[in-house]
Amino acid sequence: MNRTEYHDALRFAYRMETAGSIAGEVGMLLRDDPEEKRKLDLVRRIEAGNKRLCLQAFANEVIEAPPIEPALYRAAYKIGLRFGEGNWDSFLDRFEATVHPNEFARWIHDEHGCELQHEYAGVDLGLLRHLLSHEALLRTFVDLEREGRGEVAVEGMTQFLANAYDVAGIGPSDPVGW
Repeated sequence: MNRTEYHDALRFAYRMETAGSIAGEVGMLLRDDPEEKRKLDLVRRIEAGNKRLCLQAFANEVIEAPPIEPALYRAAYKIGLRFGEGNWDSFLDRFEATVHPNEFARWIHDEHGCELQHEYAGVDLGLLRHLLSHEALLRTFVDLEREGRGEVAVEGMTQFLANAYDVAGIGPSDPVGW
């Protein structure tokens, strides 16, 4: 990965994490069940924390964060409205469609699963691995929820939020900063 590719990866992640935090918050606000709200709160906090980590990466690279287009805000809001509808199983179906670990994995591994050699020394491999692990965690969350092991899913997300790499520290009462 060269410098331009790294910056493109950061921009992609920033857009996706922004959308995820908005959709998660809207969905959380619309759900009636307190346990579902708690789970979506964890999701939105992870997404918002990652958004902040991307902002820090832009600062470290001395480049401006890309503007978030109004269309992305509208799309994320609409996804959040859909997250707030129906039963929990329908939420899991909708949510799963938004989780894309392969999009993040391509920045770290080649098509054979071997770690890429980055030509740009500024690549924050720790951040890229963190972003990939969060996508994998969200996939695991869906799987565990479907298996009826929601508490294990909550425990994994809670531990992820306590991860030292997540310096953003989004608390339960913090807005995600649209």
